[in-house]
Amino acid sequence: MNVLNKLPDLKGINLLFVDDNELSREVAVRMFQKVGIEVKTAQDGNEAVDLFLSKPDYFHIILMDLQMPVMNGYEAARIIRKHDASIPIIALSAAFMDDDREKVLEAGMNDNLGKPIDMYRLFNMIASFSHRELPESSQTFDAERDDSLLDVGYLLAIVEGKREVATKLFSKFLVQLEGEFADIANRVANHDPDVEVSIHALKGLSGNLGAKLLSKQCSQIGTLLKEGDPVTAETLDRLNETIKHLKEKIKEMLRAEKKDSATQELSDTDIKTLYLQVMNDLKIGKMIHSISQQNLKKGLENTLCPEELIRWEEAMDAFDYDKALNYMREWKL
Repeated sequence: MNVLNKLPDLKGINLLFVDDNELSREVAVRMFQKVGIEVKTAQDGNEAVDLFLSKPDYFHIILMDLQMPVMNGYEAARIIRKHDASIPIIALSAAFMDDDREKVLEAGMNDNLGKPIDMYRLFNMIASFSHRELPESSQTFDAERDDSLLDVGYLLAIVEGKREVATKLFSKFLVQLEGEFADIANRVANHDPDVEVSIHALKGLSGNLGAKLLSKQCSQIGTLLKEGDPVTAETLDRLNETIKHLKEKIKEMLRAEKKDSATQELSDTDIKTLYLQVMNDLKIGKMIHSISQQNLKKGLENTLCPEELIRWEEAMDAFDYDKALNYMREWKL
């Protein structure tokens, strides 16, 4: 199924997307770019407030995660609402209950949407608040009605079939599965006071990347935690098994991609040509192929100091192309 057919044209809309998970922000940027939306991102409520107040007339709509460090979405919405009574603010959360919706409205937000994000419902919301018409489509994405371990095609549809981009996103997901989410089942079993937030974060992230079985299991566990019901050992065993098999699946895919996309050995002339090409593409905001990025980095390892290449690569990986371009202008080649 093509989950992104009949896409709307939402060009001219400037959107602020607020979420504390870097990978979720990257996927969202890809999603919005497909329909022509200009998107800026913030990693917490405080950053969102600062960004909004720095450009009070720029944004047309805000998507606000609720559970974030530094400043949560409720507080950020209240502050923004004091400065702008009309800008639409849509709350995002992996676990909405009836009382949550009341809190959302009390904070001055206009509507709410669950995670993982149903793209068609989101596009409909944005279009409605922006007085746009959408093409008719009955398709939606609901992770809780799909038990796929990893639907690679779902993410490929979001990134317009660019396998190198999907590979990069899956690589970052694997790092998180082996890092901050590595012992999540044990944290549930040991009644970690912060685990409910982590479960909801993993639900939204896994669903947005096409790991639908994991998203479904996190949804079920999240509901039990929110209602104060016990989570059985069998449920946690299934969660661990899913994460184990998912990591194996991603690693297998990454190994296959690595064989297909080995970097090339470039001459000095090739490196100079590639450097100019990447510079020009960055100037016009064109997406840079990951292989081009890898080849340029490899070709300049003996010319630039490691710190210069590291900060450039970090900017590229974060899709901060303005910063990456400025770094390249500083290089002495």
